[in-house]
Amino acid sequence: MIHLILDTNNWIYLANSIDPLTENLNEGYHFQLFEKLKLKVREKAITILVSDLVEIEWNRNQNRCFALISKHKNRMKDDLHTIDRIDRVLQSEFHDNLLDLKKAYTKHINSEIEKNQVHIEGVGRLLGDSIKYTATLETKAFASDWAVEKKAPFTGDKKNSMADALLLFSAIDYIKEVRGHYGSYPTFIFVSGNKADFCSKTSGNEIHEDLKGMVDEVGINFFLSLPEALKFVDNTLFDAAEIEVMNDDIENFRTRRFICQHCSEDDDPDGLNFIEFEEDESVVDSNAPYLDPSQLRLPFDDVVREKDLKVTILRGYCFHCETEHIKCNCGTVTMIDVFENGFECPKCGTTYLKEKLPMGDRKDHSYKLVSPEELEDSYYT
Repeated sequence: MIHLILDTNNWIYLANSIDPLTENLNEGYHFQLFEKLKLKVREKAITILVSDLVEIEWNRNQNRCFALISKHKNRMKDDLHTIDRIDRVLQSEFHDNLLDLKKAYTKHINSEIEKNQVHIEGVGRLLGDSIKYTATLETKAFASDWAVEKKAPFTGDKKNSMADALLLFSAIDYIKEVRGHYGSYPTFIFVSGNKADFCSKTSGNEIHEDLKGMVDEVGINFFLSLPEALKFVDNTLFDAAEIEVMNDDIENFRTRRFICQHCSEDDDPDGLNFIEFEEDESVVDSNAPYLDPSQLRLPFDDVVREKDLKVTILRGYCFHCETEHIKCNCGTVTMIDVFENGFECPKCGTTYLKEKLPMGDRKDHSYKLVSPEELEDSYYT
């Protein structure tokens, strides 16, 4: 039997509720992954171990999953009200058709919401039924000394490094304890997609050199993704193409979630201070010359290319305080002040100006690219 340890992000991905309106982030791969994992647990091919730290974080993040469902319910109500307004404007000319549309829409969304609720509860039960292990005071002291020496995982995302270290170090302690029961070290798998903390630039996808000795000592197999770990358990579960798609989906999920830059932990006891970025949004350069799409353009160097006239951003809002955040084309996330006319990306220097949208649009403004001088002038107009 293989003992499997997942970090918090893997549990949150497994429980990730699909937006039934937009189906953002994935095409349901986390449902498939969870079913394969449950299958291996039922077959007793896998025993799951859960750190007390992961359990605490899961309880916080579980609220996030259900909060998303509540958001979807509220958005559905707004959309149904919109259909009602259309019905009134058209003075019942298409009343029967719109009524059928409302019924079909409501049935579909409620079905998706129910599926997600059942799924999240199932992930919670699997986690709750797993074997628990805890971080001792000795392990915490060891991790603190490790941090002082600036060894991995204290080389990447410093905000999460202590939790990551305790998750791994306490697992190693647990493995040494159970060795006496088995007579030798059983097979363990540790899964974390936090490459910045657990891997180095020279080690690629392998465990960091600072951690390799202690991991090899107890025979832990390290994987960056759960699909790859499950294939290690049973190579018939997924083919190479399926793993590639799932890995891309997990990475997409991870990079589109971001902790709010405005909230503090004290502001948000329910763990809702996070951003979930929406679909890509094109931002056009306001100073770009008009290019007629029907007109032939020669590829001269001094001719502005159409792809140079716009960039792609991601826009998201905090589920707790509703503060807007923008992920720039360069990848930097910036919190947007509601009273500001625009902003300059602190990393690449790209300047964006807000543009008012017509009344009734779900967002009240869009963005356009401007020069730094234009952004500065906007504050005086």
